[in-house]
Amino acid sequence: MAYIKKLASGNFQAQIRLKGLQPICKTFSSKALATQFVRQVEGDTELQRKLGLPACKSLAFSELVDQYLAQTSFRDKSARGRILFWKTTFADKAVHQIDEFMVDQVLHQIAARRTGSTVNRYKSHLSAMFTYIIRHPDYKRLGLKNPVRAESVYFPIKIGILITNN
Repeated sequence: MAYIKKLASGNFQAQIRLKGLQPICKTFSSKALATQFVRQVEGDTELQRKLGLPACKSLAFSELVDQYLAQTSFRDKSARGRILFWKTTFADKAVHQIDEFMVDQVLHQIAARRTGSTVNRYKSHLSAMFTYIIRHPDYKRLGLKNPVRAESVYFPIKIGILITNN
């Protein structure tokens, strides 16, 4: 967010505050020059990247999956299929749009036709992809959270009934 204020000297001071960084201040002789500076800094994605801010505001989930598959090898042959399932499920979403309620809903749908251990495998692969992107140097500063680790996400528990003879 940027502020332009008129100083007592008749000059204009542009102050730009970016989350997590020190404010950027610069003084200009006219308000037009200060406004031009603000627009240039706020619109320059390369400068923002150098300052430590993310260059892109969102990442498509399908791009995340493609990057993850390119960087990871699997011992389990069916792991790739489970990851591609998540890609088709959240294909039209940005990574930051996926929340624990969406994940929980899909895991319940999987649980209706699969065993608990299979549900856990789907869940762990999705969690691994989010962990990968959260730790990735290019996307670290996006402030993403892993929705799979939320407490409200499905946890398969078999509830048994204990029968005692009296």
